[in-house]
Amino acid sequence: MRRQLFFLERVLYGDGTLPFNGVFALKLKGRPDGGLLGDALKKMQARHPLLRSHIEVDEKQMPWFVAGDEWPAIPVRFGKRLSDTQWTGEVLDELATAFDTAAGPLFRVVWLEDEESVDLIICFHHCMCDGGSGLCLLSELLGLLDEPGGDLGAPELFMDMEALLPEPSMRGKGKRFALLLRLGLAVGGRFISSKGKSLISRDEDYLLHWQLSPGVSRLVVSFCREQGVTVNTLICVAVARAFCEIRGERAFGKVTCPVDIRKYHPGIRKDNLWAFGLAVTLTLRKRDAVDFFRQVKEAQVLLSRELKKLDARGSLVAFEQSHPGVADMIRILTYGRPGNDGMFSNLGRIDLPDAYRHFEVEQVYSPVVVGPFGNPTTVTTLSWKGRLDFSFVSNRRVLSEEEARRIRDRAMSLIVDVVEAGVSMAGSGAVGEGKNNNEL
Repeated sequence: MRRQLFFLERVLYGDGTLPFNGVFALKLKGRPDGGLLGDALKKMQARHPLLRSHIEVDEKQMPWFVAGDEWPAIPVRFGKRLSDTQWTGEVLDELATAFDTAAGPLFRVVWLEDEESVDLIICFHHCMCDGGSGLCLLSELLGLLDEPGGDLGAPELFMDMEALLPEPSMRGKGKRFALLLRLGLAVGGRFISSKGKSLISRDEDYLLHWQLSPGVSRLVVSFCREQGVTVNTLICVAVARAFCEIRGERAFGKVTCPVDIRKYHPGIRKDNLWAFGLAVTLTLRKRDAVDFFRQVKEAQVLLSRELKKLDARGSLVAFEQSHPGVADMIRILTYGRPGNDGMFSNLGRIDLPDAYRHFEVEQVYSPVVVGPFGNPTTVTTLSWKGRLDFSFVSNRRVLSEEEARRIRDRAMSLIVDVVEAGVSMAGSGAVGEGKNNNEL
């Protein structure tokens, strides 16, 4: 089986030599059997052709996913779990380690064990998998570790554009957008040069992780529900405003927000491996006197309007008509001046059990993703077991770690302050639990 990489998969793939990886980490309690990993991963490869694929480049320099009748096993690295914070260093190592895309597979696992706990880390090339797909793979892996004889269901087939866009009339839907995109890439690529510029070293990456307490998390959710705004908008505006307040004139006042394409295209199921989504951009006017919650309400109107305009099919058509501009897009993203402060990605409330027969999931950490582009700054969040969990990844060449910590602290204080002001005095008594660097 083989299929050509889609346009955005090619952007994420690059030339196949640089790491562009996503990583999930979680903590297990009990006695999960690491000896079951091999068979579990084989079952997952049998179901998902992308997990057994490598990438071949044809004579026209077009990359293809190729899954043969035989394939290499997913590599597993076993190690000793030495501390509760060791996982952060392991995640950074996985982000910096490139896959052998020509040999495959594009997925690997780290298993760190002590007498009581296991840190389970999965790493995938972003051209194969996004955060939603990563959660799907985690769910399958945990289920098979708990019940080795479990059935994953029917094998998944490669999805191509003919399957996703079957109607002939759809072929013309994104032509205008495609024309504008190709023109913009051609012009932008002509004026962007790599001369005298170096790629960002992955050795300079860092990761901040923290959580809101269960009490504060509940108040945030109830506050947003009462005020008619989403948790996603509240956090996104807080992050964007924190960048503006901390970085001043160096801030762009813009944060890009990935949107799960599965919500807009019924042909892409939750259990399909998929690498990319749609996106909207939140832009704040840099006015220090503007009330934060007013900004949230304004942003909710604008983001809701942008989400209604998203067109998954039209976007796919436009991108697939823009393959000649792949190199220009990569050059712009890698060497051009960043146009935003970073990305904010919210996976929402994830549906992952915490109790299995042979072990428990004690913690699910927000995933991280880093690639070779000029601005790797990304804040991710998810909600699990009633707690909002955050990861903040960037690079010291782009944003100092001290500034990142100040941005984190300011964003969280904006959220806590507005929630305190908006709830009853009895409810606000829970705010203030566990205020330290890892739990606010």
